[in-house]
Amino acid sequence: MGDLNIHWVEAPNKLGGKPKRRSFEYGGYVVTAPCTFFNEQGVYLPVEDLTKLHQTLKNIEKERKESDISAELPGLQSLFVDGTAKIQQGSRGTPEVLGKCMPSSLIDRDNLCDLEVLEKADISYQIRMRYYKNKIYTNIGHILVAVNPYTELDFVEGPCKDSPLDTLDAIGMYHKGAYTNFEGLPPHIYAVAARAFVQCTDENKNQSVIISGESGSGKTVTTKLVLKFFQGISSKNAAKELFTNEDDSKEGAMSIEEKIASTNPILESFGNAKTLRNNNSSRFGKWMELLMHGGKILGANIEEYLLEKSRIVAPGKGERNYHIFYMVCEYLHRLDQGEMEGDDDGGGGGDEYSDVRESLLEMGGDREKLGYSLGDYKKGIVEYLKPSKGNDDKPSPVYYHADGWDDAGMFQEVLHGLKSTGLWRFHKDILAVVCCVLHLGNIVFEGDTDSSIVSEKSLPIVRHCAKLLNTDHKALADALTTNYATIKGELIKKTQGKAKSEMSRDALAKALYHSLFSWLVARLSRSLHPPGDLDLYNHVGVLDIFGFEDFLDENYFEQLCINYANERLQKNFNTHVFEEELKLYKAENVPEDLLRRIAVDSPNNKRTCDLLKKMTEILNECSNRNPMPDLRECFISGKLDESFGYSSDEGKSAAPFELSSFREFFVINHYAGRVEYRYEDMLARNNDELKLSLRRAAQASKSRFVSQLLGDRGRDSSLSASKKRQKKKKQPQQRGKKNSSIISSFSNSLKKLFAKLSNAQLHYVRCLKPNSLKRAGLFQTSKVLEQMKCAGLFDAVKIRKNGFPFRVPIAKFLRNYGSVVAVSTDEQEEKHGNKATTALKTGGENEGGSSRQKHDWEEEEEEKEHQGSDGDDGERMKKHSTRRSIHRYRSMDYDWSHSLIAACVYPLQVFFLSGCQRQPCMG
Repeated sequence: MGDLNIHWVEAPNKLGGKPKRRSFEYGGYVVTAPCTFFNEQGVYLPVEDLTKLHQTLKNIEKERKESDISAELPGLQSLFVDGTAKIQQGSRGTPEVLGKCMPSSLIDRDNLCDLEVLEKADISYQIRMRYYKNKIYTNIGHILVAVNPYTELDFVEGPCKDSPLDTLDAIGMYHKGAYTNFEGLPPHIYAVAARAFVQCTDENKNQSVIISGESGSGKTVTTKLVLKFFQGISSKNAAKELFTNEDDSKEGAMSIEEKIASTNPILESFGNAKTLRNNNSSRFGKWMELLMHGGKILGANIEEYLLEKSRIVAPGKGERNYHIFYMVCEYLHRLDQGEMEGDDDGGGGGDEYSDVRESLLEMGGDREKLGYSLGDYKKGIVEYLKPSKGNDDKPSPVYYHADGWDDAGMFQEVLHGLKSTGLWRFHKDILAVVCCVLHLGNIVFEGDTDSSIVSEKSLPIVRHCAKLLNTDHKALADALTTNYATIKGELIKKTQGKAKSEMSRDALAKALYHSLFSWLVARLSRSLHPPGDLDLYNHVGVLDIFGFEDFLDENYFEQLCINYANERLQKNFNTHVFEEELKLYKAENVPEDLLRRIAVDSPNNKRTCDLLKKMTEILNECSNRNPMPDLRECFISGKLDESFGYSSDEGKSAAPFELSSFREFFVINHYAGRVEYRYEDMLARNNDELKLSLRRAAQASKSRFVSQLLGDRGRDSSLSASKKRQKKKKQPQQRGKKNSSIISSFSNSLKKLFAKLSNAQLHYVRCLKPNSLKRAGLFQTSKVLEQMKCAGLFDAVKIRKNGFPFRVPIAKFLRNYGSVVAVSTDEQEEKHGNKATTALKTGGENEGGSSRQKHDWEEEEEEKEHQGSDGDDGERMKKHSTRRSIHRYRSMDYDWSHSLIAACVYPLQVFFLSGCQRQPCMG
């Protein structure tokens, strides 16, 4: 039949720092075309308009209903082969054809390891085909690939057919299925959760479920489903567990499962935002440990990583700030409209939340004094809700609403969550900080480059902010416009220019909100802790972390941190996948020399990880210098280019680091591709130290909540000279650096995280975004291919390809090559335990390992063995060992059809290499 001529094209997104051509998806084709202009969203567009071609191919795609290979082939041939669609020639020549899809890859597979060949075309076609059949989950070995459907879906097969994908009935089925290798059950996120649950409870081993993907790929929903599975099983395994916290005595007792569920609205409201890619995007990394004992959840522990602080003062174009800001403003808006009065279920207007209503009306601001209220936010008066200006300095439209997100309804859930988790006594303090951050953005300064003051119009806003922080308004105004400098060992107050005062205002807002978020996570975690030391419990950790990021000309410090975490995770991923393969090869007695070759050729990003570790040390040191140096010069003096740059031995593409002749950016070759990072403000963004003047003003607050909130960001330096000298002796300078560097604390957090991962069994979930338009029923192959590369899935495939990638079912293998194996196994019997002969006797009938009944030949051999008791004991033991190995293969996790690697493939290789000319049977 031959290979189908399906083309997959890759082209560099950037040439010399600017995009020159891009890849586009047209009905299954990935087309590379020259780019010449922007559209209004700032996206490069191709010259040719292929919309008509796209629609034609899409119609052909819809006509194909059946999934069997005979029905697939004609449709695919017309789609890819008959010349209806052509790859457009780019401005720099004909695009490179990277691969072809095998005809055998057209059959729908639940597990892509069942494919005869694992290539990009085969994998992406399978995921695409399954997506259009509403099968969003696909396994690649034990790795689950989940494609975001952007709509509610039902099961399309299995015992839960026509039920919603998140139905509670499926939880019990997948829990039972974990003991039968999920026989009869389609791939699902519940299968990953069930495997982790069973291994944690039955084997008493810690588990980790790692969920990654880019914004909009469905990580948040996937994480919720994992937690839903554990909460459902835990509730079934025991009577409802009453879990009463000392802070929660007034609100009443709740089960631990309900308390964990109550944390989600709080974390989403304070840590999620609308982005261009996702209307409810997590802007932080989250690690949650479910502490288990006896099949029940007894408690939980939560940690957060790297909240996106730049969003607090300037959301991106077409995006929103954090949800909580709009929730508070919308609540105030509805109060002004009289919609919340006496409404017990309309977002907190009833008697239950009457104190919230009264407090927020005051916090929102008096229109007569301030000239506005936060309830007027839709009039464009709240500066921090306006998106940042782009390079063209043109104002962008402000988005006050996010599709699928109910601000008023979620605010009620946040209030309920604060009650459920024992944080209700802090609700006024929490809301005061939220309102203060919004008001800070409206403060305006007057002055020049040397000095500045708060404008007369903004003085009432400063007074209101000071009231919310419970501090002196004069001290706050002074702190915003001045700073301290150390001259000859003495602290001297000095004025600062208008631009620096605006930076101080933004720094205070970011510090307040970030500290509030960290405090919330810590308190929520504490409210879920069970009695005793947490190390006494086995846990299942769920990691929901940001995916690899590479934005068009917009990669800054935040992207460097995110990609640093992903690079480390990829190293763990490669090690895990390689070790799983090695277990299979060793079980098949693959020779040691082949194992060593496979190990050498496997993907290894150790040098890139070493580069990033060295880079964090340089960033940490340079960020604490005053004045801050040129980062490019720091990289040169740190010899990054010499140690990790291009050398003739390895080639330019293999070098992790490129200093670049352009002074605006440097380049890191990550596992997912080449990324250009801008030097701009990288050191300033890394310096997390709040100015002394602002720190003093905050710590002088009469509110214990506010003073403690910012108290751990650095100690007050207003000590006597003798005390400062004592402090210097007791605390070396390194500590100050450690506290004031974001990347240093982030690196330390990653160390702790990976220490936990190294002591747990890992389960990987890779979430994919099918298209850039957040639209259901649209699959852009080029977009998915890029994400699969960023998720490291092709590295996993490469590991397998370096070993034994061609894995045909036993029956098919024996049908084609049985006579050859029969000859070779006589010579290889001693070395390989006669597994090939065993397979020949079974005739491949036990393919898949579903049957455990003994065959006639096994019973005959047992009778002979018992009758021949005077025979050789060693020979009898060998037969026992052979039968045990057969049963072991049938009970293994992987499909038994893949288990003849050493028994058949390796003897076959030896047979042909030995020069034997016998032709294999092709019957």
